[in-house]
Amino acid sequence: MGKSKDLASGAAYQDQTESDTRYVNTAGDTMTGALTVSGSNGELLNVSSTTGSELAVYVDGNEISFRADADNNNNDSVMTFDLDGSEKMRIDGLGRVTKPNQPCFLAVGNAGQTSFSSGAIINIVNEIFDKGSNFDTSNGRFTAPVAGAYFFSYAIYSYDAAKLFSIKINNNDYAPSDTHGLCTAHTTNSMTGTSTILNLAANDYVNVGFRGGHSGSVYINHCHFAGFLIG
Repeated sequence: MGKSKDLASGAAYQDQTESDTRYVNTAGDTMTGALTVSGSNGELLNVSSTTGSELAVYVDGNEISFRADADNNNNDSVMTFDLDGSEKMRIDGLGRVTKPNQPCFLAVGNAGQTSFSSGAIINIVNEIFDKGSNFDTSNGRFTAPVAGAYFFSYAIYSYDAAKLFSIKINNNDYAPSDTHGLCTAHTTNSMTGTSTILNLAANDYVNVGFRGGHSGSVYINHCHFAGFLIG
């Protein structure tokens, strides 16, 4: 009889008839406890199937890489990351990364002639899409589901005396001491807008409106407001 080995302790048994729950049979077993794999630079761990698919873990100095080959064809392999039974991220054979639940939205509006008080919100509420259901069509707000960096843009077509619009965080003008995140609506038909990146805390909300101190009757038309989580 050949010797078997205890993978947890490294101890060898004299023959394979000796039973130990820590031993993994080549036909398949369940292990409990921690498994440590160590070695020098190169392939440390390889998980493969009888069809040739494999996932290997490599180490090179301070770099660790995961190498997947779904069907022994480097051109169409796909690696997915699933949580709670559904796909959260995918990397295809060309390196394209998709995240189907990444928060993002686009809303448009057609407000027409309206009288606005100082700092009033422009409700751009016609939703085109909203991944994550974080945009509220009743008030034009996007609420950050998690803390992170977010990209936002808006554009407003207007005709009136010069007015300043602003992206607002929690109903406050963004960077009110300068023109960052603000723009001017000129005295002739014009499309005006801006884009920016904001660091938000979870549950901060963002919308678009007049900068404080600017009010009046303004013809506003063909608006859009969009944003997404960068990371």
